[in-house]
Amino acid sequence: MTKRKLVANGLGESDFEKALRIQEQLRSPDVPFTLGNLAIIYRERGTPEDLTKSSQYPEKVLQIEEEQYGKMHMSVAITKSHLSIIRRRQGEMKEALQLAEEAYDISKHVHGQTKAFHPGIANCLSAVARTKRDLGHLEDAKEAFAESLKINEEIYGKYHHKVIAQRVGLASVYRHMGIPGKAEKLLKRTLELCKKVQAKEQEARCHRVLGHVYEMLDSPKEAVHHWNKALTIYSEYETKSSKVPQHSQVAASVCRAHLAYLQKDLNSPHREDATFNELLEPHYKHTGDKPHSAEMLHVYYVYGKLKLRNHF
Repeated sequence: MTKRKLVANGLGESDFEKALRIQEQLRSPDVPFTLGNLAIIYRERGTPEDLTKSSQYPEKVLQIEEEQYGKMHMSVAITKSHLSIIRRRQGEMKEALQLAEEAYDISKHVHGQTKAFHPGIANCLSAVARTKRDLGHLEDAKEAFAESLKINEEIYGKYHHKVIAQRVGLASVYRHMGIPGKAEKLLKRTLELCKKVQAKEQEARCHRVLGHVYEMLDSPKEAVHHWNKALTIYSEYETKSSKVPQHSQVAASVCRAHLAYLQKDLNSPHREDATFNELLEPHYKHTGDKPHSAEMLHVYYVYGKLKLRNHF
């Protein structure tokens, strides 16, 4: 069962916590594995409280692994990469980048040039790429996404979910770099792959980025089409489960913000009751007292444009 399904079905944490207590009493070598699973479950829920819990588990794992294997071991790199993802979601960008780069350096040291196509290297590169992108280091992010994509395609082929995720990540960098045509071309090809393998989450991400791209290309009808497509997928999460990962709620609020602006511009039906506070609520739940996510900036920006236009 994937981490997304574990979270969506409300499975895992109580069973893993029971297992952990027994394993710790028996001094089982499986303790790091169980701690890692707990970290993933809480990380994917995404609330500030869950992220705090989530960060505690890999910190324990890291201490155990460094004592057992030393600091230059692939298990240490993977744990640092996971911790980097958590720090990025908490808004601790400087620490997130440091952890991601340390993980990548360890993976290169372990595997060297003879095993340049190792999945561990690709995973660590992906963490570096996402953090660099969020910090605005776009050229570095582009290179890291491209290299991670190359490694994953060599290992898994073009239809694997990791390959699709790297393609969407690379397209998002092209958008931020102001190259919408290149992003559009890559995303259209990636959408076909998503549909072929039923990668719904990445399909939603494709539509979201395409929404941004068509706004840049001054094609509001196309943008509305893709924002609606993304929102439909996120709404399916909400109807299928009461425990929707927080980042999906955040993504849905971004879609609603852009739709509120664009549909009004096109004189199309839209939610008049989708107030600014409603749109921001998932972001505050997601980031707590550090509400400065990239998605939240989109909501502020779009709402600002809407207020400015209504004023005139």
